[in-house]
Amino acid sequence: MKAFSRFLYVLPVLAMVGLGFGISPADAAWYDTDWRFRKQITIDFNQVDANLTGFPVLINLATDAELAASAQIDGDDILFTLSDETTKISHEIEFFDPGTGELVAWVNVPAVSASVDTDIYMYYGNTTVGSQQDVLNVWDANYVQVLHLKETPNGTLDELNDSTGSGNHGQTFSMGAGNSVDARIGKGLNFVRADALDQIRVYDSASLDGTTDEGTLEFWANFVAVPPPSTYYLIMVHSLRFSGGRGMEHAWRADDNFFMYTNAGDPGGETWSGTSLHGFVAGQWHHVVWRWQRVPGQDHDLFTDGVSRTFDFADNSANWTVGATLDDWYYGGNADRNDRWFDGRMDEIRVSNIMRSDGWISTEHNNQSDPDNFYTMGPQTLFPLNIIKRAFWPDGTPIPTGVTVPSGVEFKFLLYINNADIARSDVTIRDVLVAAFQYQAGTIQADNSVAECTAAVCTAAEEQAIFTAVDGAAFFSDTADGDVASYTGGSSSVDAGDGNVANAQLDINANAVWAIMLSVKML
Repeated sequence: MKAFSRFLYVLPVLAMVGLGFGISPADAAWYDTDWRFRKQITIDFNQVDANLTGFPVLINLATDAELAASAQIDGDDILFTLSDETTKISHEIEFFDPGTGELVAWVNVPAVSASVDTDIYMYYGNTTVGSQQDVLNVWDANYVQVLHLKETPNGTLDELNDSTGSGNHGQTFSMGAGNSVDARIGKGLNFVRADALDQIRVYDSASLDGTTDEGTLEFWANFVAVPPPSTYYLIMVHSLRFSGGRGMEHAWRADDNFFMYTNAGDPGGETWSGTSLHGFVAGQWHHVVWRWQRVPGQDHDLFTDGVSRTFDFADNSANWTVGATLDDWYYGGNADRNDRWFDGRMDEIRVSNIMRSDGWISTEHNNQSDPDNFYTMGPQTLFPLNIIKRAFWPDGTPIPTGVTVPSGVEFKFLLYINNADIARSDVTIRDVLVAAFQYQAGTIQADNSVAECTAAVCTAAEEQAIFTAVDGAAFFSDTADGDVASYTGGSSSVDAGDGNVANAQLDINANAVWAIMLSVKML
């Protein structure tokens, strides 16, 4: 099948160099031999707008048949490494479909470059391992809330999980299974304005209160329409915004201004800004980021779709003298203002206790708006088999490396695989015959009965045991249909009974050497 392609390409090399047989070691590092497959992921530096550290990269695959065929049904065996191919990095799986291979995962890449491509690797294909996720360490210490909104709402406490470990989980109100919808990234929530109470409540916490003077709020939003006259679409608001003073508010209102209060309802401390240059189009997804900092700077900014927006009006520097009193956070509306409910879909809510940089924000947008353009997913590769090739005289005497066998003289051509603990199923022999060799008809033999060698390189005595086992084996029989694999002298085709030159299959047992031997002459 797939696992043997590397073995097949060494033979033409041998033909060109005569009989310089030797070890063909694995050509790359590998995380762990219990993982059979991996894919290289290359992040395009052109999509990265600053050198970033600890950046959570979205890996979003609509389908992946190879992942579906070989990963565990819950994706527990999926893991990611650095470019060195062995150092594991933290990831969180938001969604995995074992039937199609659809994957939504967040991977913390320690360093993402804006000048050269960044490589990471995705491993899978371990049937017994437990979950490899490390959710908390995907999100750096400055994230105090990450809500993917993937859960089906049911109104219970803490139903919407906060991935950061800060415990800032969300609770929905007036929502049910019908409010869970396909969103910008996996699942999200649909807020129906007509229901008048659709909202998420996040209860007061010290970590959220820590954003009083500095922070970043981000989310994906898809508004049903431009707000009608005399209305607002509240996105985020604090419980004290209207009833207790000094809360924050974030909304789109009927005059087409997108505005924010960093500190509302407190005379002498109230501050707000807004813009009609927000770039929103009703019915489309937009990445929205609001960041603020009271000390130093008395500044706040709005980004939509990775672009910094200019405020039509700003009233922050003069009045922002005290911090807001945050208390509970609401997404989608506040019952204190029953005419301001959000209308549309929302996804991926995040809160940080710092002002995220311009480069961080724009790179997030690049990654999340078009993952396929942000990175390239390489082809599936297999654990690189450790292939050793040797030559013997027909009586079993080894032929030393570098010896040239005269044309027309028969010898035994042996290749074996010595990979500790590795099992492979349905290995396929494809195009193994080399034009420079003349083959003796019907002499393909294979064996996997010898225990693996004590080291990566077998000793001379161990190789002799391998030769003896294969030399005594019956002609190789194709496991697909039971036909004996054979060939005609001087030809370059394997006949396994059905005319398919790719049809000659066998298994490699774990903890065993797999070997194949052919009787050949040099032309």
